[in-house]
Amino acid sequence: MAGIEKLAKLFLAPRKHQLKMNDCLLLFTRHTESGLTEKDFYYCYGMSKMTVAKETLQHKQYENVQMAEFLELICRAADCRYAESIGTPLA
Repeated sequence: MAGIEKLAKLFLAPRKHQLKMNDCLLLFTRHTESGLTEKDFYYCYGMSKMTVAKETLQHKQYENVQMAEFLELICRAADCRYAESIGTPLA
């Protein structure tokens, strides 16, 4: 867990307190060899998001990534990457 938190903090600017969707996009498509396309990333990202209460009023909250969402995003990206060798996709 400490390694994952350290990874998340690498993408935080000095005044930024939370990961954003674009930070995760860069992490999974450009800065690592995950093999994810942008289309795969957006699918994994959308599936890892928790419900945002009053979504129309707090639409910017959808771009923020909570730690629980980041953990699920990692799992979904791994599932997407290794789906053929595992044989059982996440639901």
